Amino acid sequence: MRHDDDEAFWTLRKVVAMIMSIVLIVVLLGAVAESTKVIPAGYKGVVFNSPTGPANEEINEGWQFNFEYLLADVIYVEYRTQTINFVGNDQGSDHSGSISVSSKDNIMIYMDFSIMYHIQEDMVSDLVIENGQNYQARIIQPIARSIPRDIAAHYNAMDIRGAMRGEVEQAISENITVSLAKKYIVVEQFAMRDIRLPAQLEAAIEQKKVAEQNVLTQQYNLQAEQYVANKTVVQMGAQAASMILNATAFANATVIRAEGQAQAIEVVMRSLNSPNVNNTTRDYLTWIYIQALTDPNTRIEYIIVPADGGIPVLINTKP
Repeated sequence: MRHDDDEAFWTLRKVVAMIMSIVLIVVLLGAVAESTKVIPAGYKGVVFNSPTGPANEEINEGWQFNFEYLLADVIYVEYRTQTINFVGNDQGSDHSGSISVSSKDNIMIYMDFSIMYHIQEDMVSDLVIENGQNYQARIIQPIARSIPRDIAAHYNAMDIRGAMRGEVEQAISENITVSLAKKYIVVEQFAMRDIRLPAQLEAAIEQKKVAEQNVLTQQYNLQAEQYVANKTVVQMGAQAASMILNATAFANATVIRAEGQAQAIEVVMRSLNSPNVNNTTRDYLTWIYIQALTDPNTRIEYIIVPADGGIPVLINTKP
Protein backbone atom coordinates (compact mmCIF):
# COMPACT_ATOMS: atom_id res chain seq x y z
CA MET A 1 0.00 0.00 0.00
CA ARG A 2 2.85 2.34 0.82
CA HIS A 3 4.45 1.66 -2.57
CA ASP A 4 1.36 2.84 -4.38
CA ASP A 5 1.33 6.08 -2.36
CA ASP A 6 4.91 6.82 -3.26
CA GLU A 7 4.26 6.21 -6.92
CA ALA A 8 1.23 8.57 -6.86
CA PHE A 9 3.29 11.22 -5.11
CA TRP A 10 6.06 11.15 -7.68
CA THR A 11 3.55 11.17 -10.49
CA LEU A 12 1.84 14.25 -9.06
CA ARG A 13 5.20 15.92 -8.56
CA LYS A 14 6.12 15.33 -12.22
CA VAL A 15 2.81 16.81 -13.39
CA VAL A 16 3.25 19.90 -11.22
CA ALA A 17 6.80 20.33 -12.47
CA MET A 18 5.64 20.01 -16.05
CA ILE A 19 2.87 22.56 -15.55
CA MET A 20 5.27 24.96 -13.88
CA SER A 21 7.73 24.55 -16.73
CA ILE A 22 5.02 25.27 -19.29
CA VAL A 23 3.91 28.34 -17.35
CA LEU A 24 7.49 29.53 -17.06
CA ILE A 25 8.05 29.06 -20.78
CA VAL A 26 4.88 30.97 -21.56
CA VAL A 27 5.90 33.78 -19.21
CA LEU A 28 9.36 33.92 -20.74
CA LEU A 29 7.93 33.97 -24.26
CA GLY A 30 5.55 36.70 -23.25
CA ALA A 31 8.38 38.68 -21.69
CA VAL A 32 10.47 38.27 -24.81
CA ALA A 33 7.55 39.31 -26.98
CA GLU A 34 6.87 42.40 -24.87
CA SER A 35 10.55 43.26 -24.88
CA THR A 36 10.71 43.10 -28.68
CA LYS A 37 9.44 46.07 -30.67
CA VAL A 38 9.05 46.17 -34.44
CA ILE A 39 9.34 49.78 -35.58
CA PRO A 40 7.93 50.37 -39.10
CA ALA A 41 9.88 52.34 -41.69
CA GLY A 42 9.36 56.06 -41.35
CA TYR A 43 8.56 55.79 -37.65
CA LYS A 44 10.45 56.17 -34.42
CA GLY A 45 9.68 54.39 -31.18
CA VAL A 46 9.31 56.59 -28.11
CA VAL A 47 9.38 55.35 -24.50
CA PHE A 48 6.54 57.50 -23.30
CA ASN A 49 6.22 55.96 -19.85
CA SER A 50 8.38 53.55 -17.82
CA PRO A 51 9.43 52.89 -14.19
CA THR A 52 12.30 55.35 -14.74
CA GLY A 53 10.19 57.86 -16.66
CA PRO A 54 10.12 58.76 -20.38
CA ALA A 55 13.26 58.37 -22.47
CA ASN A 56 14.60 61.05 -24.81
CA GLU A 57 16.33 58.52 -27.00
CA GLU A 58 14.44 57.33 -30.09
CA ILE A 59 14.00 53.67 -30.97
CA ASN A 60 15.02 53.20 -34.59
CA GLU A 61 13.20 51.26 -37.32
CA GLY A 62 13.37 47.48 -37.37
CA TRP A 63 13.36 44.75 -34.74
CA GLN A 64 14.49 46.10 -31.36
CA PHE A 65 14.87 44.02 -28.16
CA ASN A 66 15.23 45.40 -24.66
CA PHE A 67 13.83 44.03 -21.37
CA GLU A 68 13.15 47.62 -20.32
CA TYR A 69 10.36 47.71 -22.90
CA LEU A 70 8.59 45.02 -20.82
CA LEU A 71 7.37 47.58 -18.30
CA ALA A 72 7.38 50.65 -20.56
CA ASP A 73 4.76 52.25 -22.79
CA VAL A 74 6.31 52.50 -26.25
CA ILE A 75 4.46 54.47 -28.90
CA TYR A 76 5.21 54.74 -32.61
CA VAL A 77 5.55 58.24 -34.05
CA GLU A 78 5.79 58.97 -37.79
CA TYR A 79 8.62 61.39 -38.51
CA ARG A 80 8.78 61.27 -42.31
CA THR A 81 7.15 63.78 -44.68
CA GLN A 82 3.50 64.47 -43.94
CA THR A 83 0.92 67.01 -45.09
CA ILE A 84 -1.70 68.83 -43.07
CA ASN A 85 -4.43 70.69 -44.96
CA PHE A 86 -6.39 73.70 -43.84
CA VAL A 87 -9.18 73.50 -46.36
CA GLY A 88 -12.94 73.56 -45.90
CA ASN A 89 -16.09 75.64 -45.95
CA ASP A 90 -16.09 79.31 -45.10
CA GLN A 91 -18.54 78.63 -42.31
CA GLY A 92 -16.45 75.82 -40.85
CA SER A 93 -15.25 75.48 -37.28
CA ASP A 94 -12.34 77.60 -36.18
CA HIS A 95 -10.53 74.40 -35.25
CA SER A 96 -10.71 72.80 -38.70
CA GLY A 97 -11.02 73.64 -42.36
CA SER A 98 -10.39 77.07 -43.87
CA ILE A 99 -8.73 79.78 -41.80
CA SER A 100 -10.66 82.99 -41.32
CA VAL A 101 -8.63 86.20 -41.02
CA SER A 102 -9.53 89.86 -40.75
CA SER A 103 -7.79 92.37 -42.99
CA LYS A 104 -6.54 95.83 -42.08
CA ASP A 105 -9.80 97.31 -43.37
CA ASN A 106 -11.83 94.84 -41.27
CA ILE A 107 -12.96 92.53 -44.07
CA MET A 108 -13.28 88.82 -43.36
CA ILE A 109 -11.10 86.67 -45.61
CA TYR A 110 -10.87 82.89 -45.87
CA MET A 111 -7.61 81.14 -46.70
CA ASP A 112 -6.96 77.59 -47.82
CA PHE A 113 -3.41 76.27 -47.61
CA SER A 114 -1.34 73.15 -46.98
CA ILE A 115 1.80 72.55 -44.96
CA MET A 116 4.21 69.76 -45.89
CA TYR A 117 6.55 68.93 -43.02
CA HIS A 118 8.57 66.29 -41.19
CA ILE A 119 9.85 65.90 -37.65
CA GLN A 120 13.56 66.19 -36.91
CA GLU A 121 14.70 62.59 -36.79
CA ASP A 122 16.71 62.96 -33.57
CA MET A 123 14.07 65.05 -31.80
CA VAL A 124 10.99 62.86 -32.11
CA SER A 125 11.05 61.83 -28.44
CA ASP A 126 11.46 65.43 -27.28
CA LEU A 127 8.53 66.52 -29.41
CA VAL A 128 6.20 63.83 -28.08
CA ILE A 129 7.32 64.08 -24.46
CA GLU A 130 6.94 67.85 -24.42
CA ASN A 131 3.70 68.08 -26.38
CA GLY A 132 2.03 64.67 -26.28
CA GLN A 133 1.07 62.33 -29.07
CA ASN A 134 -1.47 64.73 -30.53
CA TYR A 135 1.21 67.31 -31.36
CA GLN A 136 -0.62 68.44 -34.52
CA ALA A 137 -3.54 69.79 -32.50
CA ARG A 138 -1.25 71.20 -29.81
CA ILE A 139 1.37 72.85 -32.05
CA ILE A 140 0.78 72.91 -35.80
CA GLN A 141 -2.87 73.93 -35.89
CA PRO A 142 -2.61 76.84 -33.42
CA ILE A 143 0.49 78.24 -35.14
CA ALA A 144 -0.97 77.77 -38.61
CA ARG A 145 -4.12 79.64 -37.58
CA SER A 146 -2.65 82.48 -35.57
CA ILE A 147 0.15 83.59 -37.91
CA PRO A 148 -2.05 84.26 -40.99
CA ARG A 149 -4.28 86.43 -38.80
CA ASP A 150 -1.32 88.45 -37.57
CA ILE A 151 -0.01 88.93 -41.12
CA ALA A 152 -3.39 89.78 -42.67
CA ALA A 153 -3.98 92.52 -40.10
CA HIS A 154 -1.28 94.60 -41.85
CA TYR A 155 -2.85 94.48 -45.35
CA ASN A 156 -6.08 95.65 -46.96
CA ALA A 157 -8.38 92.97 -48.30
CA MET A 158 -7.99 93.94 -51.96
CA ASP A 159 -4.20 93.84 -51.59
CA ILE A 160 -4.28 90.38 -50.01
CA ARG A 161 -6.49 89.16 -52.82
CA GLY A 162 -4.63 91.02 -55.52
CA ALA A 163 -1.25 92.67 -56.03
CA MET A 164 0.30 91.72 -52.67
CA ARG A 165 -0.87 88.13 -52.50
CA GLY A 166 2.65 86.81 -53.10
CA GLU A 167 4.08 89.02 -50.39
CA VAL A 168 1.41 87.89 -47.90
CA GLU A 169 1.94 84.24 -48.78
CA GLN A 170 5.70 84.53 -48.32
CA ALA A 171 5.31 86.28 -44.95
CA ILE A 172 2.97 83.56 -43.68
CA SER A 173 5.26 80.80 -44.94
CA GLU A 174 8.39 82.27 -43.35
CA ASN A 175 6.76 82.89 -39.96
CA ILE A 176 5.16 79.43 -39.80
CA THR A 177 8.48 77.83 -40.77
CA VAL A 178 10.38 79.67 -38.02
CA SER A 179 7.74 78.98 -35.36
CA LEU A 180 7.46 75.25 -36.08
CA ALA A 181 11.25 74.86 -36.25
CA LYS A 182 11.37 75.82 -32.57
CA LYS A 183 9.19 72.76 -31.92
CA TYR A 184 11.43 70.36 -33.91
CA ILE A 185 9.12 70.44 -36.96
CA VAL A 186 10.70 71.18 -40.34
CA VAL A 187 8.44 72.80 -42.95
CA GLU A 188 9.29 71.49 -46.41
CA GLN A 189 6.69 73.42 -48.34
CA PHE A 190 3.93 75.93 -47.70
CA ALA A 191 1.28 76.16 -50.43
CA MET A 192 -1.45 78.81 -50.49
CA ARG A 193 -4.32 77.19 -52.33
CA ASP A 194 -7.03 79.84 -52.23
CA ILE A 195 -7.90 83.26 -50.83
CA ARG A 196 -11.58 84.14 -50.81
CA LEU A 197 -13.24 87.46 -50.12
CA PRO A 198 -16.94 87.98 -49.39
CA ALA A 199 -19.15 87.42 -52.42
CA GLN A 200 -19.81 91.13 -52.98
CA LEU A 201 -16.12 91.95 -53.12
CA GLU A 202 -15.44 89.01 -55.41
CA ALA A 203 -18.13 90.35 -57.76
CA ALA A 204 -16.56 93.82 -57.62
CA ILE A 205 -13.15 92.38 -58.49
CA GLU A 206 -14.65 90.50 -61.42
CA GLN A 207 -16.33 93.66 -62.69
CA LYS A 208 -13.05 95.54 -62.36
CA LYS A 209 -11.27 92.88 -64.39
CA VAL A 210 -13.94 93.06 -67.09
CA ALA A 211 -13.66 96.86 -67.20
CA GLU A 212 -9.87 96.68 -67.42
CA GLN A 213 -10.14 94.14 -70.22
CA ASN A 214 -12.55 96.40 -72.09
CA VAL A 215 -10.14 99.32 -71.73
CA LEU A 216 -7.29 97.19 -73.05
CA THR A 217 -9.46 96.07 -75.95
CA GLN A 218 -10.38 99.66 -76.81
CA GLN A 219 -6.74 100.71 -76.61
CA TYR A 220 -5.81 97.87 -78.92
CA ASN A 221 -8.55 98.85 -81.36
CA LEU A 222 -7.40 102.47 -81.32
CA GLN A 223 -3.84 101.40 -81.95
CA ALA A 224 -5.00 99.17 -84.80
CA GLU A 225 -7.02 102.00 -86.32
CA GLN A 226 -4.08 104.39 -85.95
CA TYR A 227 -1.85 101.84 -87.62
CA VAL A 228 -4.25 101.49 -90.55
CA ALA A 229 -4.56 105.27 -90.84
CA ASN A 230 -0.79 105.72 -90.80
CA LYS A 231 -0.43 102.98 -93.38
CA THR A 232 -3.03 104.65 -95.60
CA VAL A 233 -1.26 107.99 -95.33
CA VAL A 234 2.02 106.35 -96.26
CA GLN A 235 0.41 104.57 -99.22
CA MET A 236 -1.28 107.75 -100.42
CA GLY A 237 1.99 109.64 -100.06
CA ALA A 238 3.76 106.96 -102.07
CA GLN A 239 1.07 107.06 -104.75
CA ALA A 240 1.25 110.85 -104.91
CA ALA A 241 5.01 110.74 -105.19
CA SER A 242 4.70 108.10 -107.90
CA MET A 243 2.20 110.23 -109.83
CA ILE A 244 4.50 113.24 -109.54
CA LEU A 245 7.41 111.22 -110.82
CA ASN A 246 5.34 109.83 -113.67
CA ALA A 247 4.05 113.27 -114.61
CA THR A 248 7.56 114.70 -114.44
CA ALA A 249 8.90 111.84 -116.52
CA PHE A 250 6.09 112.27 -119.08
CA ALA A 251 6.69 116.01 -119.26
CA ASN A 252 10.41 115.48 -119.68
CA ALA A 253 9.77 112.85 -122.34
CA THR A 254 7.45 115.24 -124.20
CA VAL A 255 10.04 117.97 -124.10
CA ILE A 256 12.68 115.53 -125.29
CA ARG A 257 10.42 114.35 -128.13
CA ALA A 258 9.63 117.91 -129.11
CA GLU A 259 13.28 118.84 -129.09
CA GLY A 260 14.06 115.71 -131.12
CA GLN A 261 11.40 116.52 -133.66
CA ALA A 262 12.62 120.08 -133.95
CA GLN A 263 16.13 118.85 -134.52
CA ALA A 264 14.87 116.29 -137.07
CA ILE A 265 12.99 118.98 -138.94
CA GLU A 266 16.06 121.15 -138.95
CA VAL A 267 18.12 118.30 -140.40
CA VAL A 268 15.47 117.61 -143.05
CA MET A 269 15.35 121.31 -143.94
CA ARG A 270 19.08 121.33 -144.43
CA SER A 271 18.84 118.17 -146.53
CA LEU A 272 16.08 119.65 -148.72
CA ASN A 273 17.83 123.01 -148.97
CA SER A 274 14.54 124.70 -148.17
CA PRO A 275 15.08 128.42 -148.80
CA ASN A 276 12.11 129.55 -146.73
CA VAL A 277 11.64 128.86 -143.08
CA ASN A 278 7.90 129.38 -143.51
CA ASN A 279 7.80 126.32 -145.78
CA THR A 280 9.10 124.09 -142.97
CA THR A 281 5.88 122.15 -142.46
CA ARG A 282 5.29 121.57 -146.16
CA ASP A 283 8.82 120.46 -146.77
CA TYR A 284 8.80 118.16 -143.70
CA LEU A 285 5.55 116.49 -144.76
CA THR A 286 6.96 116.01 -148.22
CA TRP A 287 9.97 114.28 -146.72
CA ILE A 288 7.79 112.00 -144.60
CA TYR A 289 5.68 111.22 -147.66
CA ILE A 290 8.76 110.19 -149.60
CA GLN A 291 9.93 108.03 -146.67
CA ALA A 292 6.56 106.26 -146.57
CA LEU A 293 6.72 105.55 -150.29
CA THR A 294 10.13 103.93 -149.95
CA ASP A 295 9.21 101.86 -146.88
CA PRO A 296 8.59 98.19 -147.88
CA ASN A 297 6.17 97.78 -144.99
CA THR A 298 4.00 100.70 -145.96
CA ARG A 299 0.29 100.14 -146.53
CA ILE A 300 -0.04 102.85 -149.17
CA GLU A 301 -1.86 101.39 -152.17
CA TYR A 302 -2.39 104.53 -154.25
CA ILE A 303 -0.26 107.61 -154.99
CA ILE A 304 -1.79 110.89 -156.04
CA VAL A 305 0.53 112.81 -158.33
CA PRO A 306 -0.55 116.43 -158.80
CA ALA A 307 -0.52 117.91 -162.30
CA ASP A 308 -0.07 121.51 -163.24
CA GLY A 309 -3.45 122.84 -164.20
CA GLY A 310 -4.85 119.37 -164.76
CA ILE A 311 -6.43 116.45 -163.09
CA PRO A 312 -4.14 114.67 -160.54
CA VAL A 313 -2.84 111.26 -161.64
CA LEU A 314 -3.78 108.21 -159.39
CA ILE A 315 -1.07 105.49 -159.44
CA ASN A 316 -1.67 101.96 -157.92
CA THR A 317 1.51 100.90 -156.03
CA LYS A 318 0.36 97.24 -155.77
CA PRO A 319 -0.89 96.07 -159.18
